[in-house]
Amino acid sequence: MNTTSLLLRSLVAGLVVVALGCGGGAPTRPKTKVSGTVTLDDKPLAEGEIAFTKTAEGVADSLPIKDGKFEGDVSLGERKVEIRAFKEVAQQGAEGMYKDQPMSSKENYLPAKYNSESTFKETVAEGKKFDFKVTSN
Repeated sequence: MNTTSLLLRSLVAGLVVVALGCGGGAPTRPKTKVSGTVTLDDKPLAEGEIAFTKTAEGVADSLPIKDGKFEGDVSLGERKVEIRAFKEVAQQGAEGMYKDQPMSSKENYLPAKYNSESTFKETVAEGKKFDFKVTSN
């Protein structure tokens, strides 16, 4: 076998490996489009986010909420649901160079029972629509 033939075979083998990939990546989870509404004290939640979490895997599909509505692709199966809404909070700058300059950050203003301590469980199925009613207390 000459050098050109060996080089050509090595190149083809390399291209096959690249084309097929190395495998071992994260398995794909089947997803479906869902939609729904979120009301806060019987009014559409202006802005926020909703997360459908598979707690065993720690994997969440988050969707934005705008004018009380959300829509997007979510993994199928039973999920914990967490809802958050944020407001700007002014803070005084930290020590040092920026200590006298006001800073802002976002703070979740919904009660923990709707997010970090949520007990909402839903089964995500094809084309399912969800309606969540939350209160400010």
